Amino acid sequence: MSIRPQLEETALHRLLKRHFVMVTRLQPLSLGQTAQVYRLDADGRGYILRISTASIVDRFRKERFVGERFGAAMLPVPAIIHIGEYEGFEYAISIEAAGHALEIIPREAVHPFIPAIMAISDAMCRADVAHTQGYGWFDPEGNGSSDHWADHFLHLTHEDPPDSFYGSWHSLFQTTFLEEDVFQRFLAVMMALLEYCPDERYLVHGNFSLPNLIGQQGHITGVVDWADARFGDFLYDVASLALWYPMLSFPEHFRAHYQHLGLTVSHFEQRLLCYQLYIGLDALRFFAKIGDEKMYRWVKARMDSLL
Repeated sequence: MSIRPQLEETALHRLLKRHFVMVTRLQPLSLGQTAQVYRLDADGRGYILRISTASIVDRFRKERFVGERFGAAMLPVPAIIHIGEYEGFEYAISIEAAGHALEIIPREAVHPFIPAIMAISDAMCRADVAHTQGYGWFDPEGNGSSDHWADHFLHLTHEDPPDSFYGSWHSLFQTTFLEEDVFQRFLAVMMALLEYCPDERYLVHGNFSLPNLIGQQGHITGVVDWADARFGDFLYDVASLALWYPMLSFPEHFRAHYQHLGLTVSHFEQRLLCYQLYIGLDALRFFAKIGDEKMYRWVKARMDSLL
């Protein structure tokens, strides 16, 4: 089961004619789980077209808010120039960042980018969130969905709104390979660790991973896909890197980086484990929802290795 929108090439060209005189190349990119992504050359410049299901509410407007409010030389968020709806889908066209997604290069080739990735994390920590409010996921106006950071994680104990992607997702325990005893075991450990997680407000990408980091020559030229952005603990993004890329030793790199900066990060291990378990739990239900049992088993094994 795929949740990426599928449009015929003729429909894509009709869409692009809304905005460009001439499109000279249209290339699909196999990135992301929820959006169909294309690279295109039009009117002498490179762009990225993303098409998403309309049920993922305001993801592109939120990303435009992030770029306009927080984007800077040290936090490059490619500008979105068009947002609209087409044939029941939502789409966005943004300026193409130079380089390529780090996901498509060999893992060993990512090592030269690690200092730049940590610099992006630092830049998010410096982002001025003073004129926003709340914790957790925020809307396109910068309003967080929770009163406290720990509250943000409690949604895993409840059903989601009926019209959302997951909806009454607890039925997945009966209808898919999502194992309730496994889920509850990881959830119990995560909940016990929440006491170590501080009520701090930083800009958090929320899906800080190699498909969303564009780079070249050791530099990060673009940070994309802010649909899961939230306000909270900066270590959440470190946990995302740690969970998905154990071979790159991100926790060790960040720990050394913080020591070099003279920063004391309290309860580093507990916070990192808490967030990795949360991200893993969300991934378990996601892969069960879309029927990807191979990735489900990988995530389950990865989470087991953390305990």
